[in-house]
This record gives sequence, C-alpha cells and structure tokens, in this order.
Amino acid sequence: MQRMLFAVTKFKRVMALLGVIYLATVGCLYLVLADRSDKFIRDGQIVQGTVEAVYLHHSVSTGATRYLMHAEGGNVALISYTYDGTTDTISSNPYRDAKKYHVGQKVDLVIQATPGHPDEAIVTVRDHTILGMRLIPWGFLASAVIMTAWFGRDYLKSKRRHRVGGQRRTPATVEA
Repeated sequence: MQRMLFAVTKFKRVMALLGVIYLATVGCLYLVLADRSDKFIRDGQIVQGTVEAVYLHHSVSTGATRYLMHAEGGNVALISYTYDGTTDTISSNPYRDAKKYHVGQKVDLVIQATPGHPDEAIVTVRDHTILGMRLIPWGFLASAVIMTAWFGRDYLKSKRRHRVGGQRRTPATVEA
C-alpha cells in the first residue's frame, strides 16, 4: 500500500511540474507574439481601406481543431485598399458582431512591403488592441506561479508529515 501511495504522489508531482512548464511556456510564447505584433503595427505603414462587402463565412474546418471552431462560422468583411499604385482586397478575420463592419466603412490596415513589390506585401486589419495581447501572457504566467506555490506548499506539508510520522515512538509494552 505504501509503495502504491508513493507512485500516486510521484505521478501527481510529475503532472504538476508538466502543467507549470506548459503554462510558463505558453505565457512566454504569448509575450513573444505580443512583442512581434506590436513591432509589426509600429513599423508597418497605415493604409486606409474600404469595406466592399460583408458576407457570411461558413466554417470549413474539418481537421482536429474543428471542435474548437464555431460551428456556424461568422461574418467576414471584404476590404479593398490601394498601396503603391496597386489596388487589392483582403478579408477580415471571421467575427460574430454583425455591426462591426458595414459596406462603405473606412478601415485602418497595417501593411509591410518591400518598396517596388506591392504584390509581396503583408497586410492585416488593425482591429485588435495590443493591450489584450499584453494581458494574456500574464494570466498564464500568474497561473504557473500559483500552481507552483500550491504544489510546493503541498509538497512541503507532505515532507513535514512524513518526518513527524517517522519520529513517533510507540510505548513499550510492560510485561508482568
């Protein structure tokens, strides 16, 4: 029984360690992503586009992530813009709020392109705030710290219990 109990607590410790490593890794990746997004928006050129159409985008995900996607899809705005003498269109990310875009609306786009090569430009809709990107990683990192503190406290308690339990003396039996 003692051996089995040790295996269970060791398994719990390994899983807790893996959970903390996962949370810290995801938090750090989000920090890098937020930094790259901030750099893209800061270094990119702001171009104004116009919403040409809004249509319903049906979910087409059939892969392993299909259960994570919204089954009914969402709306997508088709946005036209002109950069370096060339007119092109891009689609927004799918969204649910029907009032987010309407035909004729002016939309800020961020573009990064090599001069003279507008066809190789990277264009995105400037529709998210960097504040949200900066807050997400701290949630993961805070969760990792809380888990570490919780399981560390639990580990120290079990060590203390084990130490105290090992020092108990049973009274000697008196034979008459």
